[in-house]
Amino acid sequence: MKDDERLREALLELETLRDREAQRLRETRALLAAVEALNTSTDVDEGLEALLASSRASLNCDGVVLFEASGDDLTLRLPASSEPAVWTAPGLLTRSRRIINLQGIQGLWQPPPPALAAWRSLLTVPLIDGETRMVLAAHDVQPGKFTSADAELIGRLATIAGQAILRRSLERRNAFLATVIDRSPTSVTIAEVSDEMPLIYLNDAFVDLSGYTREEMLDRNCRFLTAEAPDAPGRIAIRKAVARRGSGTFVLRNRRKDGTEFWNQLQLFPIENQDGTATHMVATQTDVTDRVRAEEERDEARRRLESALAATSEAFLILGREGHVRFSNDPFQALLDIAWLERNVPVPHTIAARLLDRPLETMPERVIEAFNEPVSHEFTARDGRQFLLRAQPIPDGGAVITASDITRLKVNERALRQRLAAIERSEDGIAIGDAEGRIVDANPSLAALWGIEEGTVALGRKWTSFYEPASIDVTLRDQSQYRSTGALRGEAEIETAAGRRTHEVSLSLVPDVGSILVVRDVTDRLHDQVERDEMRRRLDRGQMQERLHQVSAGLAHDFNNLLSAILGSAALLETTPELSEAGRAALVRIQTAAGRAAELIDGLLDLGSREKSAETIDLKKVLASTVDLARGGAPSSAQLSFVAPKEPLFLQASQTDVLQVAMNLVVNAIDALGGMPGEVRVTLTHPATRDSHQEPTAGKLQAGRTYAAIAIEDTGTGMSAETVARVFEPYFTTKGNTGTGLGLAIVASIVADTGGCIDVDSAVGRGTKITVWWPTDLPVAADGSTERPRSDRTDLPLLILDDAPEVAAALAVVLSEAGFEVAETDDPEFAIETISEDPAGWGCLITDYDMPKLTGGDVVERLSIVAPDLPVIVVSALARRLTDPRLARASNVLQKPVPNDTLISAVREATGGAA
Repeated sequence: MKDDERLREALLELETLRDREAQRLRETRALLAAVEALNTSTDVDEGLEALLASSRASLNCDGVVLFEASGDDLTLRLPASSEPAVWTAPGLLTRSRRIINLQGIQGLWQPPPPALAAWRSLLTVPLIDGETRMVLAAHDVQPGKFTSADAELIGRLATIAGQAILRRSLERRNAFLATVIDRSPTSVTIAEVSDEMPLIYLNDAFVDLSGYTREEMLDRNCRFLTAEAPDAPGRIAIRKAVARRGSGTFVLRNRRKDGTEFWNQLQLFPIENQDGTATHMVATQTDVTDRVRAEEERDEARRRLESALAATSEAFLILGREGHVRFSNDPFQALLDIAWLERNVPVPHTIAARLLDRPLETMPERVIEAFNEPVSHEFTARDGRQFLLRAQPIPDGGAVITASDITRLKVNERALRQRLAAIERSEDGIAIGDAEGRIVDANPSLAALWGIEEGTVALGRKWTSFYEPASIDVTLRDQSQYRSTGALRGEAEIETAAGRRTHEVSLSLVPDVGSILVVRDVTDRLHDQVERDEMRRRLDRGQMQERLHQVSAGLAHDFNNLLSAILGSAALLETTPELSEAGRAALVRIQTAAGRAAELIDGLLDLGSREKSAETIDLKKVLASTVDLARGGAPSSAQLSFVAPKEPLFLQASQTDVLQVAMNLVVNAIDALGGMPGEVRVTLTHPATRDSHQEPTAGKLQAGRTYAAIAIEDTGTGMSAETVARVFEPYFTTKGNTGTGLGLAIVASIVADTGGCIDVDSAVGRGTKITVWWPTDLPVAADGSTERPRSDRTDLPLLILDDAPEVAAALAVVLSEAGFEVAETDDPEFAIETISEDPAGWGCLITDYDMPKLTGGDVVERLSIVAPDLPVIVVSALARRLTDPRLARASNVLQKPVPNDTLISAVREATGGAA
């Protein structure tokens, strides 16, 4: 049994070997048949069809075909069929396939076309060589026809078919190239690399170009065609290129067989074998005679152009295709402030970046690439001139760069823009009209003045249609004047949403333009003018009243002092028992006449009284109005300015007083400029603090009050110390016959009456600064009231203070007769010092107000500190006109001459006795 099994295994192995050998024999026969079919065919396509037939016989199938692929579509190419067959089967292009039953496959590709519909079994092998894609396929109607051995066989057959296809592609390509070269209009020659470089090929175009036949040129060196001398640059360059087996392009003159010359462009390049050795040299020749002549003409035109450009003031720069300078004239070199722009020198990146106004880091590696697109921008030279720089690419490479001087144009454009902006933003309404007055254009301000939405609403309308005919000035209606002078100006009224407004209309006739209309709203200006006129009238009236006040006050003071002495003496005579009846009658006449005189003096004071009614005013606004008033009368060389806080400053004061003080000081400051150029500066500061250690030039500040500082500074000639000391004295003037000497005296009087003071800072040659300290609050007593507490001082002596001794003596007699102990003095400082030594030892102080050293207000203020409980009675010829707020602390203020019983009653009331 064991021997039988071994025999059976041996027989099986022998059978397997026999089958394998049979398969190999089959493959060998099939491959040999395929190779024989290809080799015995004169045409590749015919050989391929023979290969397909032998493959069908080897595979014992219905057929073997060759598909050509285009995208995913397979087109049956071999064997040729009268019925076209296209099959979309992308899966057959990716790898070899063995399909048992083609109808049982769904979804991989579309069903075969009708010509292939009977196929069941299929073997495919893709053939890919470069761009050529084909599929070798064996088919049969019987499902499962092909075995794996069949698949292996068709794969080997596909290799042979692929080589045949590649050979076919090469043959077709070579045939195509040969046809192209032979029929090319460009002359082509091939020379064999040797010492003589003989021609081995030339095409028909070269024959036509040279006029020689092929037989006359083959095996010869083509140098026989040249018309150039052996040492010509072109021939030398060709020899060098051939010697190094290199390439190049050369232009030289050649001669045809008939002797005519032409310009030949020769392009030379080598053909190398696999080891890199040049075996042949290929040359193409082109007749470029027309181009060379055109270039010669172009060069001549360029020379003429360059001569013209060199003579022009415009800046020109021409660049070649590689960015080299082809031309630059002197203006361009001056524009860049350089002198190196020479021919064939490349433009550096820094200069190109400057010309193009680009950052250096953004410039391309090749400068000329930055000029591939048109460029236009403005360029400022180092000397400040402005240029419009344009860069335009040249079609055949390179660029033309021009620079035009636009400095004057830019200046004119800037001026025009400024004028247009000024018109558009002007607060005045401006319009352009035709000769008939119809509006052509209008700015926004005019639309606002006329109460329309925009200027276009007014287009085509006459300007007069916006105003009431009756409100237009006669001047504006005078067309004869308009035609003769070309200008009209007047006023017209219009009703707007803001009320009735007055417009100043100016009309001008401009040749070649039309009419120019300028409209300005003067309603507020006219209203302000009325207010200024009223303020000026008040100022003039106040100055007149103040001067009259100065005169009447002086007369009243002196006369009242005399009357006080007369009445006092009459009172003494009245107590004399020895006086006769005739004497008593005369005494009565004296007293009666003195009383009448006092009434006359009282009436004189009424005549010269100022308006002192306090009102709520804005100090800032009053000062601003004062500066405006003064500016109107100031010379053009004087510059007036006013500086104040943003907020208004309201206080209780007489507007006439403030206006009079400020106007006098500002006018004096303008006069101090002497007609020379200078500045007057008015400054308002609040709250302001004054240095208490500095003695004021006029007036005096009151403790516990707040003040505003009004400073008037000028850059005039200044004043000496002697002048400053007397500047507020009545009738003292430095203006000669043009001054009254009362202006600053009035100022000092007003400021002192309000409880303020004046500082003067001046020196010869450095101008003057006058600071007025004006109180901004209403004074009250230290305890918040104006009424003094009473105490019993009936047994204490009285002190009488008056700068006129005779008046003090008269008052002393009256009070002594009434039973009081009386002391007299004409020195205010002595009186204050005496009382301060023993404040409780005095019953009352009777003091005059107008005294040289200290006023009655000063005395009351100082005694309120050293002797706050001491009653003080102020006696003044100007009692009814005193506005000193410090007198609120006095017990009483009496009018000179004081009747005896009035004086006695006031003293008794002040000292605590019966009135």
